[in-house]
Formats: sequence, C-alpha cells, structure tokens
Amino acid sequence: MAASFDCKKLQIAGHDYDLSSLANQVVLETNATTPPTTTGTKYTINPCAPLTSEPDTVPKIDRCPENAWVCRSVTNYKEGQGPRLTEVGSVAGEKSSDSPAVEARTSGNQPPAEFHWKMAGSRQADQSTWSTDIKFVCSKSAKNTDSPKLLEFKDGVLSLEWTVPAACALDDTSGGDGDKGGDKKPDDGDKSTSGSGGIFSSLMSIFVAVFMLYLVVGVMYRFLVVRARGLDLVPNLGFWREFPYLVSDFARHIWDTVGGRRRGGYSVTPYAVNHELVADTPPGGFELLQVQQLTRHGARYPTHGEMEDIKHVYEMLRPIIPASWILYDLIDTRNAGLLSRSGERELAGIAERAKTRYHDIFEKVALMPESVRFVSSDRQRTRVSAQTFRDVLSEDIPNIQQVVVVPQENDTTLAMHHICPAWIRDSARLREYEIALEILKFDSLNGQTILWTINLRLGSAKAVKLMHDVDTIYRLCGYDLSLYNNAYRWCSLLDPVMTEYLELRRDIEYSRVYGPYGSDVNKKMACAMFTEILADIDRALDNPAAAVSTFRFAHAETMMFVSSLLKLETRLGKDSSPIVGNMTLADAKDRGFKTTFLAPFSTNLAIELYRVGRRAGFFRLLLNEQVISLADCVGDICPIRVLREKLAAHVGCNFTAVCQVDE
Repeated sequence: MAASFDCKKLQIAGHDYDLSSLANQVVLETNATTPPTTTGTKYTINPCAPLTSEPDTVPKIDRCPENAWVCRSVTNYKEGQGPRLTEVGSVAGEKSSDSPAVEARTSGNQPPAEFHWKMAGSRQADQSTWSTDIKFVCSKSAKNTDSPKLLEFKDGVLSLEWTVPAACALDDTSGGDGDKGGDKKPDDGDKSTSGSGGIFSSLMSIFVAVFMLYLVVGVMYRFLVVRARGLDLVPNLGFWREFPYLVSDFARHIWDTVGGRRRGGYSVTPYAVNHELVADTPPGGFELLQVQQLTRHGARYPTHGEMEDIKHVYEMLRPIIPASWILYDLIDTRNAGLLSRSGERELAGIAERAKTRYHDIFEKVALMPESVRFVSSDRQRTRVSAQTFRDVLSEDIPNIQQVVVVPQENDTTLAMHHICPAWIRDSARLREYEIALEILKFDSLNGQTILWTINLRLGSAKAVKLMHDVDTIYRLCGYDLSLYNNAYRWCSLLDPVMTEYLELRRDIEYSRVYGPYGSDVNKKMACAMFTEILADIDRALDNPAAAVSTFRFAHAETMMFVSSLLKLETRLGKDSSPIVGNMTLADAKDRGFKTTFLAPFSTNLAIELYRVGRRAGFFRLLLNEQVISLADCVGDICPIRVLREKLAAHVGCNFTAVCQVDE
C-alpha cells in the first residue's frame, strides 16, 4: 500500500532517514521554442504522497491522474491563440497501492550519501510505461527548500537530482556533501601542494579548449543552419544574458548566508510564517472559549487587469529576457483570479497549525457540530481557501460543518466594498487627485534611479521607460515567489532597497483607498463584521458551553479595513503618519502601514476568547499567527473591555447608512 511508505521513518541500508520536510508539491517548468509555437512542460512532484486533487474548475480531462506522485503536463502556446493542453499524465504512481522503491549502494557501515527514489507511472498508448528516478544527494550545506534539478526526460524516464540535508541519514555526523575522506592521514603534503598548480592549469586549459570549440561549432551551426545573424549567432544567448544575474544572486546568497542575513523585502504577496514566533496553544491557567479568525485567500493567479499589464511587459521585453521568464499560466485568462496550488498549500499549513493550537475548540465538534463554522465570500479563491482549510480539519475531526458562502449582493462583512457607494465614490476621488500627486512626487524623486538600475540589469539602456511597467515587474517578482517559489527570474532585477521603495509606492494607494489615511468610510467598513463578532463573544461569555467559533475567508481589502478600524498601524511601526511620496528610506522602513504585514496572501487575524476559573472576559490577538497587543493592553492577554472600548463607536452600526451617498 502507498500508506506503507513513510517519508518520516525511511530505512535505507539499516540507517534512518526523514524526508518529511520535502512533503510538499514542487513544480518544475521548462519552455522550448517550437516554431511557430512555444511548448511549456510542467512537472509537479511530491516524493512523500500522491498529489492533491485539482479543483473542480479544472476539467477532469485536463487534471493530473488520480494517485499520481509525479505529474507531467505539456501546453502549447501560439501567438494570438489561447494555450492548448496537449498532454497530461502520471510519471510516477497509477494505483492507490503504488509506492516508490528506494535503492542505494552501501560501503561498510557508512550511511549512503546518495540514494535513488524510483516509481513507475501510467502506461502509454504505445504500451510503454513512464517512470521517475529521483537521485537524492546528502548535502548539509544545502536547504530543504531547494528544488530538485531536472536532468532529462528520455524514453519515458524522468531523471531528477535533489541535493538536500533531508537526504542525509539521521545518524550521519559527517559534513555531508560527499565528505568521506575525513579520516585520511596526510601524505606527502609538499608533493600535493606542488602538484595542485599543475592540475589546475591542466583543467583550465581543457575548459578553455572545450569552451572555444563550443563557441565555434555553435556559431557555425547558427549561421549555416538557423541562418542567424549578428548577436543571434551566439549559442544559448538567453543563458549568457541571464548568467551575470545568476552569478550576482549566487554571490549575494553566499554573502547573506555567511553574514547571517536573509534575502527579504519582496513584499507584494507571499505569506511567510516565522515558526519561531508562532503563538503557542492557550497560555497556562487560561481556558480557551472561542476563536474568531479572519483569513485572506491564499496565493492566486493575476486578475484580468493584471494579465493585460503582464502581457504588455512580456511583449516589450521578449527580445532581451530568457524564454523561461515568460510564464503563460500568468496570462491565461482561464486562470484569472483563481486560487493556485501554492495558495491551497498555504491554507493547509495554517489549518494544520490551527488544529494544534485550538485542539480544545475542535474537540467539541464531535458532540456539537455547530460549535465551529466556516464562512466565505462568494469568489472562487475564497471558497476554495475555506474548503481547503475545512478539509484539513475534517481529516481528524468528525461532523465538521460545511462552508457557508455569503452572496456578494448581501455581503456586508467579507467583501463589503462592492456594495458600498460611499466608499466607491471616495476611493475614485482619492485616486484622481491625492494619490496621483503623491505617486508623481515619488516618481520624480526615485523613478530615474529605479529605471536606470533595472535597465542596467536587463542590459538595455531604454528597455523599460515607465514606472507603471516597473510596478508590473515588481508584481511579477511577487507572483514568482508566491506561485513558484522562484527568486531568480523577475526578482533578479530588484534588490531589497528597491523592493522597499516599490512597496512604499503601492502603499501610497492602498493606505488611502483601503487604509487609515483615506476617507473616514474606510474606518467604518468593518463595523458590520465586528458587530457580528462581538455578539458571538457576548453569547459565549453568557454561556461558555454553547460558544461558537467562526473562521471567515475574505480579501486583502477586508484585512485592510479591519486593520484601519483597530488602528493596527500604530502597533506595527514607529511611524503611523500618512505615507507620502517623499518619504526617506528610514521612515519607509519604520512606517506602521505595510501590506507586507497587513495583507499578504493568506494573512490572518484571530481573536481568541479566554476565561480564568469563573472569570471570563479576556482575549488574545494574533496577526499572521503571531501575538500582537492593542494599545492599553498589558502583556499578551488583555481584558475584553479593551476591545469593547476600541469598537464602541462602530458596534451596532447601520451599514446601509454608512455607505449611503447623499444626492
């Protein structure tokens, strides 16, 4: 049975291995030019379990086969036409009983430094069977988040190499990375030293000769066969254009690793949980009565409007960027605004941690199913996010309720901006004047430097001329990180300082349209939701045994409206003054309103209700699973009266009156 394969307890040659840190779906993509079309091949891999089922929005014929551990799909793209899926099949796994075989060569009692993970896939029309061979290599200097290397797909066999610490035996005390000679005694040290120079010179001579041969043969082939001219004569031109940026990124990565720093600042979308700061289960002495949690949907594909901007940048830069930078998933209108696989994984992870943190809450569901409910706005990305969260919980919790979807025309709590005329009017006015003025101020101070830097990295002085296109590049970087966990395509054009500035440029708009620095309506938009939440809290305090916990799934706009009402910007930074275009870098870093913290994909805000003995009426606030205290709170746990006082002016509001536009 597949269930017998346990990544966490894997035995190879008498040694224990733990591959559970790799138990995620990894996507590898390649693109090939096949005139007059482009062919994109995508491999989805999970070495520990069958792949999760694709959403119902994907036609069944286009889905990866059930029970597949590795899936291969081929899509054909032609200019002026939509993408066409031409092939999809399992390269590993066909039946529910299938499981991988692990093979390794051993030497004495030493744990294998590498081993092969092999598994057969589906049978093809020509009666051949596809299969996968993953070569795992032990390297303690690598990271378990590193992706496997695609070696080849030949004769139906997919060959991968995956160099990770997880491939090292648990009892391996060596340095990994093939370090097997630690016990050798030095011998003839002088000879070794004197010989190394000659060996190096020989290797360099061979390398130069091979490179020159590659260059000459490549140029002749492209001149005589491809009929290329000029710079296009250079073989693999896309790779050589990208090479300086790869070297730069590698050097920066080494420097950051040695200096104990992390590359950061790509703040457009990814949800990154700091496991060291994730809140524990309820603190000692306090009994958890109820949870009210609001969660933004997981990582999604671009919207229709964003796709138009991305298409424009793709066409503008197509002659000078590597073909691998153009991802057709991001401009396929069938994907517009839909939740991605990575978004589902984000929500599943949050649900798993919630299952542990709120164990006492979920334990009651078996006897009282109505004690936990799930509510979503009426968009595919929120519905599927809510369903994914619920499904993870239902694996261990019986009788759990289904997701309730609120129709958009009646939604005053989760997607309220769509039905609020006053907000629609005020946001339009802000965009026309105040926001445009501040962005113009920002562009006049920083635009030329940003454009010059990006064009320098592209190798073309005038490739990008508009800050609007820079903003699209910034978002492409965000999608690369959120959907593909890739920091080496569009993100290679940016650096941490530039991303800090570009997030500031976007926050000029967000902080006014949805945040605390715009219309007074912004601070009232979440009043109906908090009226509902406080009513639930009051019922729980009156009758703790009948407390109902609610998990709501909404949008970035909702999270920013909630933040504005609670004034979270005053708790997240040193500076809560309005964001302006001429902010210094230091002030930008100190600002309290940052969409990095307030509205990344899967961002979440939880209000936990507690009692101590018979004394009920305490709460703890979590933002992105980390404790955040409101003003007037001493410590992490706070009297419920502080929350009541904060919300006093908004609870019981008439949403229709708030949103009414006077004639």
